[in-house]
Amino acid sequence: MSRVELDVLVERLSAAAADAARVARTVRASWWDARGTEFAERLALVGRELERQADAVAELARDLAAPPIEAAAGPVLPGTGGRRTAETRGVRLPLLDDEREPPQT
Repeated sequence: MSRVELDVLVERLSAAAADAARVARTVRASWWDARGTEFAERLALVGRELERQADAVAELARDLAAPPIEAAAGPVLPGTGGRRTAETRGVRLPLLDDEREPPQT
């Protein structure tokens, strides 16, 4: 998704969260028994979850917009700053009929 699409999604989620909170307040004010209270609490929970999701999408959009930390310009090429990991020098090729003793490690 593009940054613009994510911003639109954040707006829609925030609007839905506000609508859910408004409906929860209306239900709580209009429906006075236990079922009304339970229904209003469920609607408020839905509103909070929508707001949490809107925050998560907004954070994702911010992360996408931020420039990458230490972006490489191209592939990393080998350099001359290597160090030896063993004392042996040269190339070791395996031989099929090698009758010599294996090196002691």
